[in-house]
Amino acid sequence: MSVQRTAKRYALALAHLGRDAKAQQRTLTDVIALQKLYAHSREFALFVRSPLIRPLRKAAILRSLLGQSVAPFTLNFLQLLARKNRIALLADICAAYKQQHYEAIGCVEAEVKSAYPMTEAQQGALARWVQKEVKRKPIFQLKTDSSLLGGYVLQMGELRLDMSVKGQLQYLQQTLAAAPKQ
Repeated sequence: MSVQRTAKRYALALAHLGRDAKAQQRTLTDVIALQKLYAHSREFALFVRSPLIRPLRKAAILRSLLGQSVAPFTLNFLQLLARKNRIALLADICAAYKQQHYEAIGCVEAEVKSAYPMTEAQQGALARWVQKEVKRKPIFQLKTDSSLLGGYVLQMGELRLDMSVKGQLQYLQQTLAAAPKQ
C-alpha cells in the first residue's frame, strides 16, 4: 500500500476520533502544531523517522514530550502510530488530515509567497478571487520572499499561479530565448 494511501486512512481514523466541532477544532490545532514541530525541529523529525528506537519506547517518549500539549485522544492516536510502527508517516498523516478537514468544511489551503507582507485589502481581494475560481474559501499560509521582487506566488495543491516580478521576468527570458532568430 502506498504511503499516501496509508496516511489518508490514518487521517480518516483520526478524524473519526473527534466527531463534534470542538474536538475537530482541537484535533486541527494539534495537527498544525505537530506539523510545525516536525518542520522546525530536526531532532523531532529524526526521532519520528528513526528505525533504531523501538515502537514502545517511541510511544513512551511521545507521552513524555507531548502529554501536556495535545488533547488526550491525539496523544493516544500518536502512541498507537508508534506502537504500530507507523509514526514515520506522521508528516503525511498530518497533511492528509488537514486536507480532509478543509474539504469537509468547504475550504482549501493555499500558500502565498509575496515579496512584501500582504495588506488585509490584498489578502481579501486574493481570497475573493480564489473563492470565485475554486468555489471554496481559502485558508492562506502567508510567507515573505524578497527574491520575488514584487507580486506573489499562489500554490494550492497542484495549482501554481506565479504573479511575481521574478516569475514574469523568467517567463519573458524563456520566451525570448525560444523565439526564432532572424
